[in-house]
Order: sequence, then structure tokens, then C-alpha cells
Amino acid sequence: MGPLRLIATSTFGLEALVRREVEAMGFGGIAVTDGRVEFDAVAGDIPRLNIGLRTADRVLVRVGEFPATDFGQLFDRTKELPWEEWIPRDGKLTVIGKCVRSTLASVRSSQSIAHKAVVERLKAAWHTDTLPETGAAFTIQVALQKDVALLTLDTSGPGLHRRVKRSCPRAALRYLVLTLIRSGSRIAGRMPRKPVLTRILCLNRKILRVCGSARPTGY
Repeated sequence: MGPLRLIATSTFGLEALVRREVEAMGFGGIAVTDGRVEFDAVAGDIPRLNIGLRTADRVLVRVGEFPATDFGQLFDRTKELPWEEWIPRDGKLTVIGKCVRSTLASVRSSQSIAHKAVVERLKAAWHTDTLPETGAAFTIQVALQKDVALLTLDTSGPGLHRRVKRSCPRAALRYLVLTLIRSGSRIAGRMPRKPVLTRILCLNRKILRVCGSARPTGY
């Protein structure tokens, strides 16, 4: 498998922090849009990114992007993509979608068409009439924006920002917030480190106790 384009999704407004982390990990070809940081990588980088990124929500594989103004076009172009390189014969498929200012305004219909196209591609690739879908789960996202379809494959499972110990039920805050506090992050380098931490802790002293107990699983 050759070079890939990966997408690290983020909470809106925190793209600069995610970009800084991606750059620090040695990746290039970085492009930033609202809620997304896209960059060049290879398949072997995916586990390292899922473990190492602390401010991203998910790591997605950019499988394909193409114009889609009708369901026939969406089906045909989705079927052309090499899904068998990622999804095994027994893979369990879930297709989610979203739509912003596109002719194909029905998210549910777009999900159904994309799911059918992926299934047809996999049946042809694996020379079978049926797919058991009893194996590992794979989530595909169909994002339609201004009549352009972006298809991605989720590699993260549960969101990276939710990596907190199950034994800490009081840690109701998202792990993303804890990471920002612990690192004393400065948004775009414009805010001094100490005032940021001081202001946040002054809002609720319980945050300090949560920070001391909530850590990402596996660390």
C-alpha cells in the first residue's frame, strides 16, 4: 500500500493545535480546513497517530473525493474505490453521512447508496454473492459539501478525546480539555501559559483534581 492522505479531525477552533502536533510528529503536506487537518502518511503511521495525537478527535483515511450531483454518480464513483484494500471479506460495515449545501440533501439515502456500492465492490473483489459482516467493525463516512463527496474510513473507533480511565467516573470533562490544561497550551502562541491555566482553574477547583486522576487509556 502506497502513500496515503490522512485526516485528523478536531473540535472547531483547535485546528492550529492539531496541526502543531502533526508537524511535531514529522508529517508533511499539511492542509488545514474547518475541523480538519489533512496530511501525507503511510499505513504504518496510523497506529502511532492514534496513540500519539492528544488534541485530535479521530484519524480518518481519505479514500476518495469526487463530484456527486445524483445518486447514480455517487454509487458508481463509490464502487470504483479500492475498499478491499481496507475491509476484509467478513468486515462489518457502518456508513454514516452528513450533507452541507448539496443537491443530494438526503443523508439517509446517501448512506444507503454508499453502503450498497461498497458491498457490491467487496462482493466482486472477494468473488462471493454474500458478505457475512461478522468480523471487525469498519465505519465509512460520506461527507457531501457543495456537490462534492468525500469518503473516509475511520481508524480510531471511540473518539480519541474520550480516552479516560473507566475507573474515574467523576471525570465528566472531555479528555481534550484535560490535555489542554495539563500542557498549558497557548492558542496560536498568543496567550501566555500561566494566565491560561490560572483562569481555567479559577472557574472550577474540581478541574485540578480531575487532571490529577484522568489519564488516557494505555499510557
